[in-house]
Amino acid sequence: KDINRTMPWGTKRERLHGGVHVVILHQQTGALMRAESFMTWQPSNHRMLVTMLKTINNGRLCLLLGVPEFTGHLKEDSIGAIQALGSSFIDKVAFKDAWFMIIRKGERSLHEAIVTSKQQGENLTFNDVSPITAHVTVLKTSEGVECNWYKTAGMEQRAAFCNSYGGYGSFCRCHQPWMPNPGVSYVMHEKIPIAIATAKRLPNVLRLIDSLWNSPGGRETPIGIFVDGINHEASELGDILHIPVFFHQRTGPQGDAPGSPVNQHIAFTLEHVFQQFPEVDKAIILEDDLQLAPDFITLYRVHSVPAYGWMVRRTWAIKMLDHWPNATQDVDWDLYLRNANTGLLGNWDIIIPEVPRTKH
Repeated sequence: KDINRTMPWGTKRERLHGGVHVVILHQQTGALMRAESFMTWQPSNHRMLVTMLKTINNGRLCLLLGVPEFTGHLKEDSIGAIQALGSSFIDKVAFKDAWFMIIRKGERSLHEAIVTSKQQGENLTFNDVSPITAHVTVLKTSEGVECNWYKTAGMEQRAAFCNSYGGYGSFCRCHQPWMPNPGVSYVMHEKIPIAIATAKRLPNVLRLIDSLWNSPGGRETPIGIFVDGINHEASELGDILHIPVFFHQRTGPQGDAPGSPVNQHIAFTLEHVFQQFPEVDKAIILEDDLQLAPDFITLYRVHSVPAYGWMVRRTWAIKMLDHWPNATQDVDWDLYLRNANTGLLGNWDIIIPEVPRTKH
């Protein structure tokens, strides 16, 4: 299949999905359990890929496709993680090569293929890459499909969830599955809810919630999951964790700008967290791919800059929404709001922790 010119870019179509694409299938039914893409031509995506590969439960079928240029930031940790799955080729992939592998997690590689690309001119950046095609027949198996705890009273809903969705690691593993931590009690002098903004990366949301619940005061802090679009997986996860989930159904002009969906969803989260918690003066907004300091709840009590994890007062949120970029503007919402031309900050200063409490 041609993997070039797959997305519109100005008046042309270009290959903008370079990276490692991971698909998890149920080993007995063949049902799709998760599909993720990691743009490993960008920094830091290799770490998210490693996390994803580690959280695939044993027995699941897993397809990996490397679309050029996916080797740009494919670091040693991600190469090692793929080799641990059984790859023989991943450390030999060259610039502009396409690569594919299918495995049964915890056992062996079932098939692997690599296709090299022929140089077509002096500018390698814009060269087309060769298509890659693989035909593989894999036998279905019922071995290891159900864990012993699946039939435990009170765990039926979680068992059904784990049999439908992949990438949840310890939450769904058979041996000593993840259980919520009772948390460390902390006297909260003010109710400040946490809004987690996400779309499809629900395993990230679970890890974030686990970090919050392990932080002193985490159990006393209200949490809401704000999802871009309708997502049944998010709804089911929220039910299991007893955390409310709010869905953002975008209406009206969507805009063609690359950052437009993210901008609109952060605006939705910012507006609706104060609607859902009308009695509070402040709220904390977190994106789903953050790492939190163990004392995040107790120390994160500042008015912070719009970024990946920040707290804002209700009055300031209203001002931000009044200056929010529209759907046609090709900007990142946080950089846009910090721009002096918006007139938002004026003479205000930004206060941030000397030691960051989040890592992106």
